[in-house]
Amino acid sequence: FLSNIGSYHMLAKQDYKTALKYYSKVLKKKPDDYTAIKNSALAARKLNNRKLEMKYLKMLVEHGPEKEKVVAESRLKVLENR
Repeated sequence: FLSNIGSYHMLAKQDYKTALKYYSKVLKKKPDDYTAIKNSALAARKLNNRKLEMKYLKMLVEHGPEKEKVVAESRLKVLENR
């Protein structure tokens, strides 16, 4: 349910900061929630928060499906080289 509220704020309202707050609550209860991790990374990117985006990308590498891990690793390399 909290993940859905986060998605509402992220997509409908484009309020990425509030969306991150809800995704963070989800991740406290379920640290491997793929949707919350993925959307947190996207919200952090929209906020131009490189450090936070990297945090969630690392979580995505750990908990995401194989294809997503490859994409997250590639994005991490780009961010680390900036």
